[in-house]
Amino acid sequence: MATKLISQLNASIAGPSAIDALLEIETAGGSSLSATVKQLSDFQAGQGPVIGGGGSHKRIGTATLSGGTVTVTTSQVDAASRIFLTGKGATNAGFLYVDNIVNDTSFDIKSSNGSDARDVHWVIIEEA
Repeated sequence: MATKLISQLNASIAGPSAIDALLEIETAGGSSLSATVKQLSDFQAGQGPVIGGGGSHKRIGTATLSGGTVTVTTSQVDAASRIFLTGKGATNAGFLYVDNIVNDTSFDIKSSNGSDARDVHWVIIEEA
């Protein structure tokens, strides 16, 4: 059966890259189907999801350790955030961990080695 797109409504914006959308479809026979799409991420053709934000609203970035620590400033972090870290390089590398989360402000990335001075890639994920 052929389908006809009735309407697509952006109901609300929940964040820089999350959209709640209501999609209604009517079949040729007249019956309808509706669905709500939650947290529709931005995708680019042929690529994975794009994690948005810029300036103090970042959800992804790179920070450089100095003396085994660095503070990352972002309004997108809170105590429930999942922060994933990947160290780049191995000179004086220690174990990386997140410490001192200040809601809507910042978090610290620390290394178990006080001489660690490498770059650390980080990303913040929120559980739905």
